[in-house]
Amino acid sequence: MLVRLMLEEDFGAVVEMARENATATRPEQGFCEHRVREILHQAIDTVLPTIYVAEGVDRELVGFVVANVGRYSWTDGHYAIQEVLYV
Repeated sequence: MLVRLMLEEDFGAVVEMARENATATRPEQGFCEHRVREILHQAIDTVLPTIYVAEGVDRELVGFVVANVGRYSWTDGHYAIQEVLYV
């Protein structure tokens, strides 16, 4: 398994995994493909959020994680907030 930053060519697979995740875990909220694609483009353009993908043995995407990384306002160091993990 390989974990790497998401690339634009991963968008289709990530959208489908996001759809499966939303349907399975929060069906009452619905799924908005437009919003997902908006966030994916934002991640590529700004790295906020940061999205990593996991590739299986055959290089097919099998999971992803969405996180926001920031710096503390009052001390040295960084923190990460994991929003979504799907495998």
